[in-house]
Amino acid sequence: MAEVELFRAAGRAGELPQVCMYCGSPAVTKRQKVFIGTTPITMFMGAGIPRVKLPICEHHGWLFVVRHKLALIVCGLATIALQNDKQMPSR
Repeated sequence: MAEVELFRAAGRAGELPQVCMYCGSPAVTKRQKVFIGTTPITMFMGAGIPRVKLPICEHHGWLFVVRHKLALIVCGLATIALQNDKQMPSR
């Protein structure tokens, strides 16, 4: 797998190579990605949380949609389970 070092300014400016960030195929779309794993020092210095529009191929484009839908379904089911647990009478 190839490794590429990019600078934050290039990501913000949208100057990323037009290849899929997952497999290296030609990219057909861009999806916004928030990088949560920043260090506290970086955030303290005012850099904030990096948000980058990543180039994605057609094959991996569905990945973001599935993740978001799955997260919504899990949160919804957890909410329903908690509500049902509160409503059950004590014995």
